[in-house]
Amino acid sequence: MHWSVPGCSGTTGATASRWRGLIMAVAATALLTITSGCTNHAGSKPAVAAANCVAFSADGKQLAAGVGNDVVIWDVGTGQPIHTIEHAHGGNVICIAWSKDGKRLVSGSIDNSLKVWDTVNQQMVYTLTGHEPHITSAAFSPDGSTLATTAGNTNPYHRVSEVKLWDMATGKLKANLKGHTDLVTDCAFTPDGQTLLTCGRERNILFWDWKKGKQLRKITGVRVFFAHMALSADGKTVAVGDEENNVQLYDEATGKSKGQIACGEITINGVALSPDGSQVAAAGDNFHVYVWDVATRKELADFQGHERPVRAVAYGPNPTLLASAGADATVRLWDTKTKQPGATLRVTP
Repeated sequence: MHWSVPGCSGTTGATASRWRGLIMAVAATALLTITSGCTNHAGSKPAVAAANCVAFSADGKQLAAGVGNDVVIWDVGTGQPIHTIEHAHGGNVICIAWSKDGKRLVSGSIDNSLKVWDTVNQQMVYTLTGHEPHITSAAFSPDGSTLATTAGNTNPYHRVSEVKLWDMATGKLKANLKGHTDLVTDCAFTPDGQTLLTCGRERNILFWDWKKGKQLRKITGVRVFFAHMALSADGKTVAVGDEENNVQLYDEATGKSKGQIACGEITINGVALSPDGSQVAAAGDNFHVYVWDVATRKELADFQGHERPVRAVAYGPNPTLLASAGADATVRLWDTKTKQPGATLRVTP
């Protein structure tokens, strides 16, 4: 089923990723490969429409991804597309997030707009504008009442860092949170909905009482570049991919380091924590998807299958099911428990 959004320009080129080497390892086969059907205004398929972001619904039954300037939603159980929102934006979709009840989906684009979609009635609810630079992330509060979004740029002559809160009942801006001094790369609400975490390139993770607009505390010295931050579903662990190719782990309550995972020459484009906080996954610029044990820092899996850099990874409520989105225009599902080619938990498209 297609949702057509008229008046949007065609797909633009994806943001370039850095290349720092290729590491060879034993391949593991994806449970499901979803190939983009993204089209441009001429009706022809582009050579490559990168899948830049991916997210499971809270119940794990649906999976959404930004593919080029389209938004696609699949049924995880069947592997079949449920909805395609063609030309959702006038540029590449670079962030996507579900409300906890699965009734709302938000997409953010390099065209500096956010769009909130009603997944039940299959229509757009709001277009949110007001971010000056590129949007980087979005997250719904657990009760769905508020949407947090981040943006920024790296222009040394006009540095911009933005954290905005939007009222989902009206689509109106509620607040601007001031505290970062550089590009804000990601945001996440704690499971109880009381605290918002935001991550900035000035090397800080800020903790907010977002209802009062008050900064509570911060973690300093976080060497973040463009990689995303992840918060475990139990709210205990924060993971960040840093500019030195490490995955940094922190205790959410104390802000103290829980150690790091060194990734060598592998540039990390995104990270995700399993819902139980036992695993951390990383999207590699070298086309690989990596999974480590948080407690021991040991590598659990090295998944291969993408033919271009992996842009994002995401867990759903199932701690053994991992999704990855790649610049090769595919979304893939991996079983982190079996780690074997031809896994028995195969999802057939």
